[in-house]
Amino acid sequence: MPLLTPNWAAGFSFHRCHAERLVPVDWRLRWVFTGEEVNRAVRLWTHGYDLYAPTVETVLHNYTNAVQEFQQFGDAHRQFLQKQRSQRQIRKLLETLDAEDLVAEEANGEPEGLGPYGLGGQRIGEGLEDFVMWSRANLGGKWARALSNASGHVQDTRDDACLHLLRRPIRDPGALLESLRSISMDGGGDRAPRVAAGVGEHVWLHGEESVVRPFRVL
Repeated sequence: MPLLTPNWAAGFSFHRCHAERLVPVDWRLRWVFTGEEVNRAVRLWTHGYDLYAPTVETVLHNYTNAVQEFQQFGDAHRQFLQKQRSQRQIRKLLETLDAEDLVAEEANGEPEGLGPYGLGGQRIGEGLEDFVMWSRANLGGKWARALSNASGHVQDTRDDACLHLLRRPIRDPGALLESLRSISMDGGGDRAPRVAAGVGEHVWLHGEESVVRPFRVL
């Protein structure tokens, strides 16, 4: 049987399509390599999705020389600023913004809220704190302090943590089922799908720009 895990991996992601529609990819996280996966993990989990790791590995990826994050594209300075903003978005979600982040947000006129890319409210405990104490995942900042013992040692995730994780119940199963019904593909207005393929064989996500729009190739 697969094991419960607090992690989500971009290279090993298999789930029902409604997960992508109820917890959509945050298209604003431009040029982010480190941080995307914890973003999806905490959002999926707090929306009521359980995450599992396989007990048998049949597909491997060789990371021996994984040094390239992204190919260079466009204006390098603009890319750098977008990456900084994306990292602030992740720290906002993880509640680890510092004073320097707040100054940068104000200076750049960045929005305060996370909108549809924030945490869900489907776990019995209180939001991100519930995830941290359940998973023992050290997200930094105040969470490192929350996981520290009396001597200041951070007691975070152990190598065998998945063997001992117990499923956390969801808050309102009825509301979760209703949210799935609300995204019917043939619905309109507020029920319109966030992901769609057009007749021109483009695939688009809500809010993204044409420059990052993927093409269907198969």
